[in-house]
Amino acid sequence: MKKDSEKKKSVKAVKNEKKRERQRIRGLDPKVGRKGKKMEKVLELRTQKKKQKRIERRKRKEDEIRGIPVIRKTPHTIESLRRFDETIVDPEDVEVKFEEQIDEFSDHFSRNITPKLLITSTRRPSEKMRTYMKELLLVLSNSFYFAREEYKLKEVVKHAKENGFTSILLVTQGSNKLPNGLYICSLPRGPTTFFKLTSLKLASEMKGAGVLVATKPEIVLNSFNTRLGRRIGRQIASLFSLDPEFEGRRVITFHNQRDMIFFRHHR
Repeated sequence: MKKDSEKKKSVKAVKNEKKRERQRIRGLDPKVGRKGKKMEKVLELRTQKKKQKRIERRKRKEDEIRGIPVIRKTPHTIESLRRFDETIVDPEDVEVKFEEQIDEFSDHFSRNITPKLLITSTRRPSEKMRTYMKELLLVLSNSFYFAREEYKLKEVVKHAKENGFTSILLVTQGSNKLPNGLYICSLPRGPTTFFKLTSLKLASEMKGAGVLVATKPEIVLNSFNTRLGRRIGRQIASLFSLDPEFEGRRVITFHNQRDMIFFRHHR
């Protein structure tokens, strides 16, 4: 029993010593026992650090004005800390260029065809779905709405091929009757891509949103650098005209980051 009690005391003493060491590292006095006093010390240290940072910042600005070179630290971001991805390709690579000259979207980029889009939905779309498709029709020039009603999907595809459509956009809805997915099918040979819709914000829900006009927008595609990314980027680009009308002041951005594509429509 005596040995056990001595062992417990020694363990407790080691823990207390480690605690006092941590407090010394933080600049606290281990003899200060009251919690309030310790918090005062912590706040005092924080104030001193902030003051020191302000002095250093002011000195850097003064050095820049005098023309003295200043070393600035680059902030870490998710993109800068990302590990090297072997699938990232050089757009000037000969093999990549050859593949893109013979892929399903080559006719579009060769200006042999003009985008003509058919937009439809699942059966019995909700009011929010109709509003979303209405705005989609305004975003995508030369697009047409096809009421799904009781038509089968094969019949919709057949109708689109017979009438010269280059792509089909199918909007799906979840159990809450809100848009939750978008299929893009490039005609006549594919591919078909599915995008899950999240954080959807319609223009009709935004305060002070500009009025949408039916002009051809300028398209910005960011960070579609991998083989799969370039393929998806080319499919998205095939939905829009290659001759934007800059007078309409419309810009549509697709930003690929963290396996998500962020969509923004500016005017």
